[in-house]
Amino acid sequence: MNSTLKSILTWTLALILIFPAFAQPEKQTLYSKAEIEQLVAPIALYPDSLLSQILMASTYPLEIVSAARWVKENPKLKGAELEAALKQQKWDESVKSLTTVPDVLKTMSDKLEMTQKLGDAFLAQQQDVLEAIQRLRNMAQEKGHLKSSKEQVVNVTQAPAATPSKPSVITIEQTDPNVVYVPVYDPNVVYGEWPYPEYPPYDYYPYGYSPAAALLTFATAAIVGNALWGHFDWGNRYVNIDVNRYNKFNGANINGDRWQHHPEHRGNVPYRDKVTQHKYGRDQIQNTQSREAFRDRAEQGRQQLSQERAQSLKQAKKSPQQQLANKKPSHAKSKAKAQQARKPSQQARKPSQQARHPSRNYNGGRGAGQHRPPHHNQARKQHTPQRATHRGSQQRSMHRGSSNRGSFHGGGGRRR
Repeated sequence: MNSTLKSILTWTLALILIFPAFAQPEKQTLYSKAEIEQLVAPIALYPDSLLSQILMASTYPLEIVSAARWVKENPKLKGAELEAALKQQKWDESVKSLTTVPDVLKTMSDKLEMTQKLGDAFLAQQQDVLEAIQRLRNMAQEKGHLKSSKEQVVNVTQAPAATPSKPSVITIEQTDPNVVYVPVYDPNVVYGEWPYPEYPPYDYYPYGYSPAAALLTFATAAIVGNALWGHFDWGNRYVNIDVNRYNKFNGANINGDRWQHHPEHRGNVPYRDKVTQHKYGRDQIQNTQSREAFRDRAEQGRQQLSQERAQSLKQAKKSPQQQLANKKPSHAKSKAKAQQARKPSQQARKPSQQARHPSRNYNGGRGAGQHRPPHHNQARKQHTPQRATHRGSQQRSMHRGSSNRGSFHGGGGRRR
């Protein structure tokens, strides 16, 4: 009965874990157009390769902080030495790439709230984020603040006639793919009058930059090599990977060119909403781990039940004589233990003879030259009158019965 009940409970729990109740679909909370432009305004005029790396890395805010601290502790690592040292780190590759641009990495770490919001928006609304970037680039170009220079090349592609609602596609490329100049500008000025007063742009200036210096300038060049391997597919509004540059910088051998988010690098940072959480498999990972752990426990329980059942059947097949024989040893052991427990008390009540008479050389014998203990002589004296009386009565009886016998002395007589 017990084994049957255990089996029922085991399989019931298994079904609950494997087939969880279907929850009602939740409505996703999206960022508004104004909120997205507020987030991307400080970086929308960055070169495409650097901007794509920032968007990918922003989905791993804890690793951003860890990498920024590591760069601060290792400022002399550059080039091949940096790439070799990065292979020992477990960060996502998009985070590793930003170690070649330490000022940008530090700013993302210092403004962690903005970084996390940017990553949440990119994960949930990637197309909306890329469209916001294009709108802001068009605004800056119209104001005459976005143009080609010795640091970057600005290309404008007119939107197809079939999609007149979409603005022109503006790309920003490095003049040297192995070197990047980080643009610095005041978002409140470079785009003209900001259209969302309730959502002012974030401040995002690199260390040492003064927003009053110029409308748009560039920080010191950073040698990045193959570190910036991201780029945009503006037509489809998603981020692509330059496979050759990615493999060279990371020592990898990937084939796919579409960027994928890796939830395992997110750490304990929650996603903004349940829809994104389901999309990137955090619940699936947790449920899978729970199911695997339960299957292990259930298997152990089944094995234990099988062993107990086999042992019960084996015990039931034994004859009454065998069962009694199996019980005897335990009874004998109990009896032996009880006797062993009584021995110390008996020995405690029985003092040694040598301890009672330390001045006597007494070993219990009656041979010549051996002394009897005083109590032995005293006891012998107490019994002597009885024996003497008994012998005296025997002598009188013998004397009456035979008149010709002499007196009896010491247990023997003689004739006179």
